[in-house]
Amino acid sequence: MNIKQYVNPWKSTKNRIEYFMVQSQPIEYKKYEIYVLHDKCSNIVKEGICIAQRVNVEGCKGFIDILESCDNLLTESDKYYKYRALSFLKRG
Repeated sequence: MNIKQYVNPWKSTKNRIEYFMVQSQPIEYKKYEIYVLHDKCSNIVKEGICIAQRVNVEGCKGFIDILESCDNLLTESDKYYKYRALSFLKRG
């Protein structure tokens, strides 16, 4: 099984990017990946960045559904700032 890595924004600093390293296959849901770390922790990953953690896969799917419904309310300007925020998290 391949080792996957994605950015851990909670531990990353301005000068150093920290990564989660996992050996599990992600569960794909909409345009997100869900990684089950253990029975009480799952990570939601978008474009190589962990954006949230939830207790289980169903909690992750519910969170993604909320994010997706909010996306429909965003203006073009809001979408630009969301994109910039994701880009910033990638850089650290």
